[in-house]
Amino acid sequence: MNIEIESLPDSTIIQEDLLNLLEGIIGEPYPQDKINIIEKEGGERYKYSVPPGFKDKDDKNKLDYRTYGDFRYQQLYGDLIVWNQMIDRAKTENNPTSIIFITEEKKEDWWEKDDQNKIRRPHPQLIQEFYNKTNQNFYMYRTESFVKFAKEYLDADVTDEQVENVAKDMEQIRRSEEKEYVEVIHDFYNDNSELISNVSVSELLKYLSANEEKELKSKIQQALNDIESKEGNISYNRAIKWAMNQSVPLLEKKSKELAAEIALIDYAKAQEYINILNLLPKNPFNRGTALLNSIRNMQHYLWEQELPF
Repeated sequence: MNIEIESLPDSTIIQEDLLNLLEGIIGEPYPQDKINIIEKEGGERYKYSVPPGFKDKDDKNKLDYRTYGDFRYQQLYGDLIVWNQMIDRAKTENNPTSIIFITEEKKEDWWEKDDQNKIRRPHPQLIQEFYNKTNQNFYMYRTESFVKFAKEYLDADVTDEQVENVAKDMEQIRRSEEKEYVEVIHDFYNDNSELISNVSVSELLKYLSANEEKELKSKIQQALNDIESKEGNISYNRAIKWAMNQSVPLLEKKSKELAAEIALIDYAKAQEYINILNLLPKNPFNRGTALLNSIRNMQHYLWEQELPF
């Protein structure tokens, strides 16, 4: 055991090597006012699906903020902040330069894909915007492609075997990440399948906009087309969860309206419902489900008050 421990790499040496590699090549963070401007511009860009980052606009997990030191940014605009930093670096007055961006990002707001959903090249709008703003070229590669081309065009000290190993390692990492993601998704929808199955679609539709209603019906139809497979059930559950997340603002508004109506009849009873609403879970799906249940209860209470006995 002692021999194995002694053979392990020295973490202090690794840390020093990493610091030496990164010295002088890490840019300064943006000040908060610059981040605020980028985020404001991002709202307009994403509205028209201008890359990068617009694929995150429907991801509720991206609405949270991250704070570092004396600045913060909304995760929704993380890609756009990185994009602006690359543009600013490329047009540095003293040393303008083209940029090579190495990333494991795979969404369509960075890449153009073919009919088989395989990556073809960087998104054309990114290449054009970069050149328009910097008069420089923008190159983007995934890890194994960069290593391959570095050997081929830059005479990098890399063997064919190492290039092949990098490609294999990256493919294994991606498959592992995809498998983990799929397992998480399956576990989530399996764990919540009973809760989702109790959601009334017709009731849920009342709290969606016309466009959201149209999209939900389309998602459900697609799920029904695959109903024979397990993926069909997952697609249906995902559609209901999406619709529930979208409906939360109108569900909250309806709940407050009903509570106000009850207060005109019985203030104490209204306060009971308000207390329940204040304790609802923050998770959008669970919150939406609980709101629907509270709305039913309040509507039933009001209905009882109208009975002649």
